[in-house]
This record gives sequence, C-alpha cells and structure tokens, in this order.
Amino acid sequence: MEAKKTIFWCKSCQTPIITDKSNTICTICNAKIRYMCTDLRPVFPEERLLVEILLQKPFAYINSEVWASTKGRYYVDGESVLIPQELYNHKNAESVRNAIAEYAPKNSDGNFSAMIKRFIKANSSHLLEIVEEAVKFTRQAVSKYPTEHVVISFSGGKDSTVCADIVMQAIKSKEAVVLFGDTTLEYPLTYEYIERFKQNNPNVLHKTARNNEHNFFDMCQDIGVPSRYNRWCCTTFKTGPIAKEFSRNYNNKTVLSFIGARAAESSTRSNYLRLNNNSEEKKIQQQIPAYPIFYFSEADVWLYILSNDLDFNEAYRLGYKRIGCWLCPNGKEKTVFLNYLYYNDKATAWREQLLKFATDTGRTNIEDYVDNLRWTYRYGGTGLKACDDVIVKSIGCTTEENAKIYELKKPIRDSFNSFCSMFTPFGVLSQGRKLIDEVQVLDRNDNKPVLSIQPMYSGDYNNSAKIKVLTTKRRKSTERKVAYQIRKFNACRNCGKCDSICVSNAIKIEKGVYKISNSMCTRCQKCINSKYLAGGCEMSKVLRTKRIMP
Repeated sequence: MEAKKTIFWCKSCQTPIITDKSNTICTICNAKIRYMCTDLRPVFPEERLLVEILLQKPFAYINSEVWASTKGRYYVDGESVLIPQELYNHKNAESVRNAIAEYAPKNSDGNFSAMIKRFIKANSSHLLEIVEEAVKFTRQAVSKYPTEHVVISFSGGKDSTVCADIVMQAIKSKEAVVLFGDTTLEYPLTYEYIERFKQNNPNVLHKTARNNEHNFFDMCQDIGVPSRYNRWCCTTFKTGPIAKEFSRNYNNKTVLSFIGARAAESSTRSNYLRLNNNSEEKKIQQQIPAYPIFYFSEADVWLYILSNDLDFNEAYRLGYKRIGCWLCPNGKEKTVFLNYLYYNDKATAWREQLLKFATDTGRTNIEDYVDNLRWTYRYGGTGLKACDDVIVKSIGCTTEENAKIYELKKPIRDSFNSFCSMFTPFGVLSQGRKLIDEVQVLDRNDNKPVLSIQPMYSGDYNNSAKIKVLTTKRRKSTERKVAYQIRKFNACRNCGKCDSICVSNAIKIEKGVYKISNSMCTRCQKCINSKYLAGGCEMSKVLRTKRIMP
C-alpha cells in the first residue's frame, strides 16, 4: 500500500497537487506548495453556478478555480468558501430553480477546461503510478479464476466507471460481464448514462439485476422506511437481486466480482479485505469481492476520468457528490436539497410518504422529523403492525419434554411440506408417525433424529406447530435455530438476504412460500447462523422493538 496522499495547492500554477506530506514542491513549477485538504473533487460549471446563486453572486467565480473537498467545503482559487448549511433548505428550492433557469443560458465553461488541463498535467506521474498498481492487482486476481466467472459490478457512479474501465483494459476479455444492479430507485440521469455506457462498451456482455417482485414504496408502508440502521432497501433491491443473478447464471460456481469500493469512502470500507474470501464478511457468499481502486482517493477517481476523457454520469455536474438511490437515507441535507431542485415531483411525493409514516407511527413534531432527516436515524419497527411478525411466540408442551408449540402467522395445512423444508439445514427430512402427520429431521452423519415436527390444525393451538428437539447435543443452540426458522416463516418478505447467503441455490421463495431443497442443501447452516444472519431473518433487525425476542 502506498503512503497516504492528500491535496496541496500550488498558488503559482493555481492547481491542486496530489502528494504526500514529505513532498511539498509543485510538480510543474517547483514552487513551494501548501496543504489544502484531505481530498477533493472538481466543481463543474453547472454546480459552480448553483454555488454562485446560493451566495447571491451570479458568475462571480466563472473565471476562477473552483474545487470542493469531500467534507463539503468549497475552494475558490485555493481559498476556502463556506456555504451556510441553512441555504440547503427545500423551501428555497423553487426560487433557486427559477434563478438557474434565468442564468443557465448565459453560463459557460469559463476557466473550467484550463483548470482541468493543469490538474491533469500536475498529477500525471501520480496517475500512472496508481493505475499501474490497480492493473497489476486486477490481473493477479483474474489469474486465479476462469474469465467466464468474472463480473464487473456497475452502479453508474464515478467509482464503478473507473473500476470497470481499469478491469476491461487489464483483462481484455469479451467473456467478462458488466452487471448493473438496478435498485429501481436510480436517478433518471443514471439510467441515461447506463445506456450510453452500453453503447460505448459493446465488446463486453451487459446484464441487469433487478427486483421485479417488490415495489419499494409499498414495502415502506409495510415494514417502515429504511434508515441508516435499517437499510433493508439495499438487501431487497440490490444485494438480493445480484445474488439471484449469480445463482441463475453461475449455479453454485464462485464468481470473482470487481467492485468500485474505496477505503477512503468510510471507516467501514477502509477495513475491507481487498480480495475477500472471508465468508463471514461477504454480503453475497457466492462471490469473491475484489477492489481494484481500493486505494484511490476521490481526486484520483476524477483524475482518471478526466485524463482519459471518459463519459460519466451527468448528475455529478449538478453537484451530487455520490450517485445511488435518489432517496437514500445516507444522503445529506445538500443531496435532499438537490432532489427538490432537480426532481421536485419525486422529492415532494417522498416527503408526503415520510410525513404519513411519521404520523402513523406516532412520532411527534412530524415536519421536524422529516425535514431535519431524523427519520434516517430511526431503529427497529416501533409503531409498525408488522413488528409483531418477528416475535416468536411459543409455550412448552405439557405432555412432552423438550417440545414447544410455536404460534404461526399463516396456515400450514396446505403447505406443511414447505414448512418442514425450512428445517432441512438441520438434517434429512424423513416421514415420522403418520397418524399425527409427524416429520422427523435426521442427522445426515449418523441418521439419528434431531427434530420432530408436528402440525396442529385445531383446538386451542390451531395454526401452530409442535417442534421437539430430540438430540441432547447443543440443545439450546438447536432450539434457538428452530426459533430462527419460525421467525422466517412468520416474517419473510422475500428480501433476498437468504439468497445471498446460500451458495448452493437451495433456497427458493415462491408466492410467499419459503422452501429449502432437500437435495441441493449442503447443510452448511449459514442461513441459521447468527454470524451470517442476525436473529435468523433480515426482518429481525428491521422490525425488532425493545421487547426481548428469543
């Protein structure tokens, strides 16, 4: 790993220099340079005009060098310019939109092209160095896997653009697949860019992973809006569909997936293994994530794009720092403001849904809860009817020791076999006592019974199942895992999390019925292991309340 580099400013050349602190000399003119910021990005003419309008100074910086740090601070000719946070208020969006409409026809490139040329020239040696390292890493990673099992994960953002270009240049294989994870919540400009990307790169196979079974806004009404802590949206609309795409196209084969994640993006990502085969850390068990641009800064990403004259998502020109779902709960105040500015109909409709959610779940001061983004910090399912689905209710059986009667949320009379299949990870299903419709689960190593499952259709325990743990080995652990499967049965929303965990493609959820194939399941038990799935079901995290659950 190279020494961490930051941004210095050459006042003589009026350009940022990407360097470490041991080198304080400009690469162009040899003048002394000063520290500027940790990382930065270029401010395109469209965003520059927005900044000028917010500061009520139209075209004041048209001939200046305008950059922005990754922390949100702007720099004009190397000097810091702060935009007051209160200016990013959705109530200001209409007046700002009108001002943009007035001034945009008169806006021009100004000094931007000259600014970028100096930036490229000053950092050309640095670019060669980091690209050489990324290409070397990519080729080493590919050498360990068949090229037909190589996938380039593509989101339409700047990082995946650079990652894809480096990988395609490094391996030069027509067998590589570029897989776009369409969350159904992408910016319109992202969809436009995806189509251009396909046209510009005709020599690779383009595929799309998309969840066509769910509607995001309907799910919000059921399990609540997503938040920074309850990001069920990523599982359901991104990770899950990608995992299913892998299963459909690669069966149970390992997929080498190149992803444009960078260590500098967050403290969490900085701890990623660059080539990760650690099963407990992977979101999708079938893939080996690889990160070619892991050590790139944001300035490096833009240096690569601009030096190679790559097409990119035009949302960045408008001032968006990151491109993903347009209503992502990780978005900052500026992103929300930009949504009102450029996609007012979407932003307004989403606000109305947030206000309704706040009202329905008993929040106080609902406008403050919505407009100050307090909804993005919510945790659990408090106030939602659906939160009861993750509470496993059972009573001990009075006639059989180590047996519990579990309350089920839906009938199993016509789907008892499917219900029993959920216990396949414990062993092999076998017919038990026919008189009581019993199914037993046998340990596949010694053929000894592990579980007894009996449906209950009538009486006080109608719509229940009696499950007895028949083994003395790790009984408490087995009971906990049984509760996990009961929770899945009651709370399953076909979110896709289980698909991403199962490497044998044994789990199927069809028309709301969860099934595990007896023949395909390898009994790895990852789907009932809390290391891979806390609480046994993704909905446990999404809908849990302060009430203690087993």
